[in-house]
Amino acid sequence: TRTEPAMSLMSWSGFTGNSNGRPAMSSRPGEHDEANPWLRRTRWPVYLTNIAPNDLVNCVQRPDDDTTCPDELAARAIWEAMGQVARTSQRVITRLGHFVRIEAIRTERHQTRHTPLQAYMDEESIAEHVRPWQQMLMFFARTQVEHEWTSAQYRFTPRQRKTWRVLWQVANRRW
Repeated sequence: TRTEPAMSLMSWSGFTGNSNGRPAMSSRPGEHDEANPWLRRTRWPVYLTNIAPNDLVNCVQRPDDDTTCPDELAARAIWEAMGQVARTSQRVITRLGHFVRIEAIRTERHQTRHTPLQAYMDEESIAEHVRPWQQMLMFFARTQVEHEWTSAQYRFTPRQRKTWRVLWQVANRRW
């Protein structure tokens, strides 16, 4: 039988793609080690092939507060707006009745949940839960403008492109 540390090392080696404990340098085509089946469905391993992990991490970071770069100012406006959406949603859900909260928690039309959506998040929890959405928007903000690093080769659908342009224009006007 394998010991607990050996199993952990094997798991880490599987994650990093090597036995030296350092993260693999990039994604490889066809990797299916995603934590979530939606990632496979979106084909992220294909889009992120040969992209340096540090570039990806940097690309989704919160924009600096003291930036003067117009693109980063627009990105910061989008980051802050997404945070405001989450905080506003939380305030609204705390004021809704039981029936509406039962409906709000449903993710599918045919689904019937008997536990209402809970409205109990504090400011820190809201920030933690909205961060992945903010990071996703930063990915788009930073890959849709000129940049010097190798980034994912993806395309918006015409509808997505139109929506992104409107969002970007509004964000540019905000600062």
